[in-house]
Amino acid sequence: MMRRLNFLEFSEAVAFANRNFFAQGENDFLLLQPKVYRYPKKYCQHHYCYELDQKMVGLIGTYPIAWDDLKMLGIGTVCVEENYRKQGIMQKMFAYLDQNVFPDYDLLYLSGDKTRYEHFGFYKTGQKVSFRIKAKALAQENIKALRVEPYLTADESVNRALYRLYQSGEKVRRNQDNFRDVLQTKGYLIYLIYDGPSLNGYLVYDNVTDSVKEISKTNLGLNDVLRNFWKVIEKPELCYEVSTDNSDLPWLYAISDSYRISHLVNVRIINYAKVIRSLLKQKNNLPKGTITIRIQEAVNLKVTVGLDISVEEIPDQPNFDLVLTEREVHQILFDNPLFWGDKYPLLKAYCPFSLPVTLSSLDSF
Repeated sequence: MMRRLNFLEFSEAVAFANRNFFAQGENDFLLLQPKVYRYPKKYCQHHYCYELDQKMVGLIGTYPIAWDDLKMLGIGTVCVEENYRKQGIMQKMFAYLDQNVFPDYDLLYLSGDKTRYEHFGFYKTGQKVSFRIKAKALAQENIKALRVEPYLTADESVNRALYRLYQSGEKVRRNQDNFRDVLQTKGYLIYLIYDGPSLNGYLVYDNVTDSVKEISKTNLGLNDVLRNFWKVIEKPELCYEVSTDNSDLPWLYAISDSYRISHLVNVRIINYAKVIRSLLKQKNNLPKGTITIRIQEAVNLKVTVGLDISVEEIPDQPNFDLVLTEREVHQILFDNPLFWGDKYPLLKAYCPFSLPVTLSSLDSF
C-alpha cells in the first residue's frame, strides 16, 4: 500500500533512505538535502512510502517549487528495500503519484539514469554550459578589491541579506526560511562577497568538483568577483555552470579555456499547454505564426504567436503540422530543434527553451 508519511515517521524514512542509498556512514540525506530534511514538519507531507505487512519497503520524496508561473515538482530519494526490488514496487509507487500527486503540477524533474526513468515518462533533456576557466584568463588590471569569506556560522541578518540578493535576479522561487540550506545542498560552500562594509553578493562553490554553482551580486562585475574568489581558493582553474540564456555567456565563451554542453535533468511535462505558453512568454521578438501539433497519446495543441501568445488544446483533426512522440517534444523544447528546422522553421526560432541550471544543483532533489 502506498500512502503519505506523517511527521512521526519522517526520521524513520530518512534512515530508510540512508540505508538503501549509502554504505554505513558514507553519507546522509540530512547533509545532502538540508533544505528538505531539516524541516520535517514542512516536508513530511511531500514524502510517500510503500508498505508490505506494515513494513516500509519503498520511498519517494517530492519537492515543490515554482518557476515563473509554473508549478514544478522535484522527485528524489527514490528507493526500494534491497530484498523487495524487481517486484514491481517502483512501478506501483510512480502509478500512485501519477494518479494522486502529479496532476497538480505543470512540470516534473529528477536526477538519475535516463533509462530507469524514461519508463515513467521522464526524458533526459535541458542544457547547461560548464565553462572551464583558468586564473590567467581573467583581466589582471583594475581589479576591484573585494572581501570574500566563507559563510560558516548562521546569522539571520545575513540570511535575509542573501535572500534579498537572490530575489533581485531569481529564476526559481525559493523560501526565505530555508534559503541558507538551499545554498548548502550537496554540501556546497557559501562565500560572502563584500564591497567595503556592504554585503553585495554571494557565491556557491562545490569544492569536490571545483565548480561554481551560483553567483548572485549587485553592482559588481563578474570578472572582479571571480578574480577575488580565486585569491581565496588558490586553485589553477575552476568550472562555472550556467544556463543557456545567461547574460554573461559571450564573455564566458571568450575567456574560458574550454566548455561543455550537457544534459541537465530528467524532465516530464504534465501540462503541455501551460508549459509551452509560459516558456514562449519568456522570449522576445518571436516571429508570428501558428503551429498545430499532435503529441501522440497525450494532447493536441494549437500554438499561435501574434499580438499575444496562445496555446490551446484542440480536438482531433485530419492534419497537423507536426505529429510527435512525447520524447520528441521534450527534445525539441529543451534540446536542439535544428533537425526539425526544414520541416517547420518556426520551431527553430522558438526553441530550445532554457531551464534553470540550478535544477541539477541547488534546486535538485
